Amino acid sequence: MAFFASILLTPGGWQWWMDAQAVQGTEQNGIISYSYRGTTNSIDDPNSFRTGNRTVYLIPSDPSNAELHNAGNLILDWGTTGGPLLLGTGFVIAGFIRKNQNSRKRRQAAANSSAASFGMGLDSETVRRLIEGQKAHRRNDGDPRRTAQDQSDN
Repeated sequence: MAFFASILLTPGGWQWWMDAQAVQGTEQNGIISYSYRGTTNSIDDPNSFRTGNRTVYLIPSDPSNAELHNAGNLILDWGTTGGPLLLGTGFVIAGFIRKNQNSRKRRQAAANSSAASFGMGLDSETVRRLIEGQKAHRRNDGDPRRTAQDQSDN
């Protein structure tokens, strides 16, 4: 993201990405002459010694500052700026999707575990002992000392 921002936030970065216009020029021995709105300018391509038509890219507000682009450089530029941005965005989206899936699995597991264990918390011996204690409590009118004495007498 920082690399993408550094490219676009340079003084002419936004203009080159958004406002650049293609103009046809004529190349002869590495010098390309082009015309834009009646003004003729030239640009040097030191790696080329061919003759013929050539495309030049310029910003309308400064037509004397032109650049040459070929398909390889254009793909490389977009790949080095847009590629990491798309990759990072993909990782963020994948993280949110995974978080939602994990959250849904945890909720389902909690719902399933509480439904499966309902009514199975006490074993039959504990239930029998508690019921007997309640019956003894009712017989003795709620006096816990009397229940303790009855148990010690038996």
